[in-house]
Amino acid sequence: YPILNRVLVGTTDIPVDMTEEVVCTDDEVDYFFDLVKHVFPGIHTDHSQIVYRYSGVRPLPSSGDTNPGFVSRDYRIVHGRLGETTPVLSLVGGKWTTFRALGEHLADETLDALGKTRSQSTASLPIGGGRDFPLSPSAKAQWAREHAGPISPERAEQLLTRYGTSATRVIADLAVWGDDALEHHPGYSVGEIRSLVANEWVVTLSDIVHRRTSLAFSGQLSHSLLSELAHIMASERGWSNEDISREIMSITVEEGSSQWVLS
Repeated sequence: YPILNRVLVGTTDIPVDMTEEVVCTDDEVDYFFDLVKHVFPGIHTDHSQIVYRYSGVRPLPSSGDTNPGFVSRDYRIVHGRLGETTPVLSLVGGKWTTFRALGEHLADETLDALGKTRSQSTASLPIGGGRDFPLSPSAKAQWAREHAGPISPERAEQLLTRYGTSATRVIADLAVWGDDALEHHPGYSVGEIRSLVANEWVVTLSDIVHRRTSLAFSGQLSHSLLSELAHIMASERGWSNEDISREIMSITVEEGSSQWVLS
């Protein structure tokens, strides 16, 4: 799957013990290489091309000894009771790509149990940066020109691509903090990172590199960049030197488990 000028390859169906660390193993990687070779025999792949690997755990209904690959990826809502009178609805299964549909379904059943009706459907309700998002290239360019403020339209369109229409808040922060590029990654700016820390519930360095940006996912991390980001966070969160070292070390530990590839 092409994404961020990279190729995402997956997935496997391996049962895991949630009391143990879950990682993408070398055996799984070799399986992926064999799969790519089978589908695209003219394309060479090897471990040196990997910039990032990760594991996610999908909750599935209990299936005994059934091969996980044959277990439904759909969800179900199980009705039960707490005591004799309190209804309990349990959501079993589900995944990110269907979370809005299952959320509305569960809410509908909860409302029904309470004897109430829904006042608004969320089926076509835009959320977050999807609100009023321009759909065509010309509309995106117009949005960028209209909202650029202190930055160039090209930079505004870059932020629109990253954050959707929530980019307006980032741009407003850049008007205050400036848009000086990071020393070790000119594609992001100090003001942009400060805006994420201030507005996106950023608590750890891992939040920034793993969840609020694509820096780790796209293989753009370096030790120098981690240090730079940690010091920006320190100024916003009041971290001590010990805090900075611990946060950087937490990413280095992840690197040691073969999930991160640092340059």
